[in-house]
Amino acid sequence: MTLHDGALAYEGPATLITEDGTEHQADVALYVQTDGHLKQWLGNATLATTPVLGDGRLRMPDGREGAIILTNMTTGSDEVTLQGSGRPPFDWS
Repeated sequence: MTLHDGALAYEGPATLITEDGTEHQADVALYVQTDGHLKQWLGNATLATTPVLGDGRLRMPDGREGAIILTNMTTGSDEVTLQGSGRPPFDWS
């Protein structure tokens, strides 16, 4: 766990699981963003294989998982933007 612009964050390996159950090994940079009482988690994942955009899950090395939505991928890039849903699968409080 590291700090990212004052927010708690995680950078390191994770497994991205797409809606069809395909697992993609990824390096992620995730952080919690706070706006008043609202908190959200989001970040980027760098992958060797191209995932399908949409709903999925992110599994951390310790087994914790969180729901995600893959929201954006630049053509020709190995990086995808993700938005977390619910409690983040990394320490953030």
